[in-house]
Amino acid sequence: MEEQLVSVMDAVEQMDAEKVRRVRRTKSRLRLELYALRSHLLARLTASSGDRVRILSLESDVVEVAKRLNDQIRLMAKLILDSEIARQG
Repeated sequence: MEEQLVSVMDAVEQMDAEKVRRVRRTKSRLRLELYALRSHLLARLTASSGDRVRILSLESDVVEVAKRLNDQIRLMAKLILDSEIARQG
């Protein structure tokens, strides 16, 4: 995700539509990674006891923040592409 953010920031600075397109294409890969992480967290919850519910809640919050950050990155990328298309058109 850090790589995506850097790519979007580079694209903003350089108004590079191709960099933005690369960021936009990462949606499915990241969503699969987040799904796998959530599945892993749930498996850990069922395999352990104690304070796992509280820890799982914190870990799940981190996953949700990562998803939201990705959504914002992709929105920024879309806005850049729209701006580039309007500028060319």
